[in-house]
Formats: sequence, C-alpha cells, structure tokens
Amino acid sequence: DNVLPSNSVLATVRFNELHHTGGWSKACLVMKESLEAGSRGVSICVTGNHGVILQRRHNINGWTSLAGQQRGVGPSPIWLRLGKNRNVFTAFTSQDGTNWQQFLQSGNVMMGNGNVLVGLAVSSGTGDGRKAEAIFNHFTIE
Repeated sequence: DNVLPSNSVLATVRFNELHHTGGWSKACLVMKESLEAGSRGVSICVTGNHGVILQRRHNINGWTSLAGQQRGVGPSPIWLRLGKNRNVFTAFTSQDGTNWQQFLQSGNVMMGNGNVLVGLAVSSGTGDGRKAEAIFNHFTIE
C-alpha cells in the first residue's frame, strides 16, 4: 500500500527502457489523490520522442496539462524524482541517481483527502489500443 501522509513525499525511480508506439508514449512517476479516473495529480514522464515532461491535473475530471518539457534528456536510462511538500510538486532528473537537476516546480495542486498515492504508469499515447511497455527499477518512496 503506497498511501502516505500528504505533507511531504519524495519518490525516485530509474527508468531503463520504453518500448513505445509513438512520440507521445510515456513512462511516468505519478502522485495522485486517488485511484479514480480523473483524480487530481502530478507526474514526471519520459516520452518516446519529446524528452521529459511534467504534467498535472488541478481539478477532478479536468484536463491534464503540460506544466513543462525538458528536451534532449533521456530517453534511457534516466532517473526521475518527484517531490511533494504540501501543494508544491518539484520534479528532478539525473543521469546517475546521485547528481540531481531540478527540472520544474508546479504549485497549487490541491489533494483533497489528506493522502497521496505514488506509483508508476505507462501510456501508449495513441488512443487506438496499442500498448507501450516500460522497464523501471530502484523505485523508492521517502
């Protein structure tokens, strides 16, 4: 069970491979308020052809928006880190898992239930039923 108190969380993962179906296929480190479709959350993702992105959903059943993009990073292997302190999320990348570069900070994503779920996600980005696959390791939550 990866439900943690919502005040402060730091999650890290090493992304190794993405077998993708298109340029917007993505492998993500995710923090959400629930498992419900459309719940609020933030994720840092490695994409097939567009580098690393940070995306967020501010409102339940609202749009997921692109908060930022870091081209020329990845695709693999690369370390991803996502930190949450109250309602501020900070994304980091690293080539070695030791030396971290802050990628972007995204504030004011309110999580309503007092907890945050942390996990990994993969999306083909195509909408046509094709599947993407990703390989991760060294997943930690602090």
